[in-house]
Amino acid sequence: MFFKNMYVNSFEYDYIRFLTDNFDYSNESDDSFSDRTRAYQKITADYKISGMSEIVGVIVSVEQQFKGKKVKYTQAHNINLKTERIIEFSDLFEDSHLAATICSNEIYLTYSALGYKKISVIRALYEIRPVNFIIRKDGLEFIFDRANIGLSGDKASVFIPIEKLKEAKPNMVIFS
Repeated sequence: MFFKNMYVNSFEYDYIRFLTDNFDYSNESDDSFSDRTRAYQKITADYKISGMSEIVGVIVSVEQQFKGKKVKYTQAHNINLKTERIIEFSDLFEDSHLAATICSNEIYLTYSALGYKKISVIRALYEIRPVNFIIRKDGLEFIFDRANIGLSGDKASVFIPIEKLKEAKPNMVIFS
């Protein structure tokens, strides 16, 4: 139920944002708010169990359509089934800023080697707030849409072994 509510709310927010972003405020006869077509959202979830049985990773692929314009994105979440809360990146390391820098650099090295031209933007974003990762017992797997990074196919991922993150002092209770 948690994810259903989360994505229903997100869809409503995205649709209102789409309408307001595309509304012609200078045209008094623009009736985009009352003359709107049906919007659609399709969600597909894939679940991965981490090394610990009480943590589950959820990869959600979202497709939305507003007035004929399609949007696709992927999100990843880690849920502690005992506490029923989402595990944040900052929960994983004593020095989460250092861990974020290490992860950002690894992602940069992977995608710059593949020729992705806008990797510096992703590098900066992940240095500030790492998202879309799945906790594995031996490290972190960052999930990306191939379309967003300029590669063909559905998804791409970068795995960062826990050994590369040791300096950031990982919470080994989670990674065991």
